[in-house]
Amino acid sequence: MQKIRMTMWRLFLSALLIALLFPARAEAAGSIDTGRDVTLTLRYIHEGKAISGATFTLYKVAEVDAYGTFTRTPAFSGYPLHTESVSGQGWTSLALTLSGYALRDQLPPSGSGKTDGNGTLTFPTDGGRLKPGLYLVVGEKCVADGYLYTASPFLVMLPGAETEKNDWRYALTVSPKHERKKEQKGGMTSRRVLKLWDDAGSESLRPAGVTVDLLRNREVYATVTLNKDNNWRFTWEKLSESDDWTVVERELPGYTVKTERSGTTDTITNTRHTTPSPEAGRTAAGKRALGTKLPQTGQLWWPVQLLAVSGMALILLGILHRRGE
Repeated sequence: MQKIRMTMWRLFLSALLIALLFPARAEAAGSIDTGRDVTLTLRYIHEGKAISGATFTLYKVAEVDAYGTFTRTPAFSGYPLHTESVSGQGWTSLALTLSGYALRDQLPPSGSGKTDGNGTLTFPTDGGRLKPGLYLVVGEKCVADGYLYTASPFLVMLPGAETEKNDWRYALTVSPKHERKKEQKGGMTSRRVLKLWDDAGSESLRPAGVTVDLLRNREVYATVTLNKDNNWRFTWEKLSESDDWTVVERELPGYTVKTERSGTTDTITNTRHTTPSPEAGRTAAGKRALGTKLPQTGQLWWPVQLLAVSGMALILLGILHRRGE
């Protein structure tokens, strides 16, 4: 029995040694070719029907290196973004926050255009070139066939990871999420802003008030100060439903910001953070990029291979053990 156990351990260790000395390719998809051109095609479709004449603008938020690490572009590097553990709904909030800054400050886009008769728009739109990176897509409200269409801003990584083939897609096609509502001539709406604080233990450091701008079609339409007197909230009434309305908070030193939207209510959350100085904070934010790193497609295949080899070895051990018995 002792001899069988020794044989089993030798088989297991041999399999383990083979896996370590001759591993599978660490990056099955390979690294990102940062010098290669990328394209992004939007298909703006509702229930199989194309939405034509819709304007979309593309902004490059961050560069990406061969290993999938983001570094914000100079245009976006100074904003106090809440980027800790960004995932799922966090990307939606981040896109909404970034779109407000891009529109308010009229940041230079990487391209802009309208969807064609098939509801299709491909970037780059001006015969230029796009390189790998993280991009923000912002759509304008449009009217088609008696309906108002409102696209949600979103972030997209170019190239995109193709999990089925374990590869990178340098030509990506996506369908923007959107809402549709029957157009009403002279229809009115409202916009509500709610301020929340994530600063437990530092409540005494809160400013007496914060300034929030309401943009109408990318221009500042109204400004309000939120404070204790109005319970950190405000509602703008009788706004034209056909216009684009965006809520943007002016930056607060010492706080990051996150914007979330539910219907016509925007909730802005400020999180307290500590930096040596405003300048150091901006530098750290730029280097921190978006506080995240892309999942490295294929980089975790070597543990899979190792586990597979180990699993086979354990099966073999079981067979030998039964034979020994």
